[in-house]
Amino acid sequence: MAAAGGLTMNLPVYMLCLLILIMGTGTGSLRAAQAVTGNVNCVSINFKFIPCFSYLTDKSLRPAAPSQSCCTNVMALNTQFQGLKRQGVCECIKQNARSIPNLVSARVSDLSDKCGIKLGLKVNQNTDCTKACLPKPRCT
Repeated sequence: MAAAGGLTMNLPVYMLCLLILIMGTGTGSLRAAQAVTGNVNCVSINFKFIPCFSYLTDKSLRPAAPSQSCCTNVMALNTQFQGLKRQGVCECIKQNARSIPNLVSARVSDLSDKCGIKLGLKVNQNTDCTKACLPKPRCT
């Protein structure tokens, strides 16, 4: 089934992923997440990744690359968040990756490279997000 923005995904799976992402950052956990994530709103970060779901969850490894809308959103996050806020985005990604069914971890780690962004850090559930603080002079 095709959805807006070229997203190809079974609608119930798409809705489940969206619901998990929203509920996973509910009021109680949002406060906790913000304490760890430098006041980055994980809900808004989650919405940026919606166009990436088909790429991040397809175990058949198709499509071979993320969609243009996915990469546009990833590039926007890269531009928008610098310094300590970048650590917050990293923490949001780590927290929410645990909640997405059928997530292909290697695709999460390679998403920035596939979108042409050189971060020098692969984000996965074990990433030390303090290393995500770029540029270094703005991390303190």
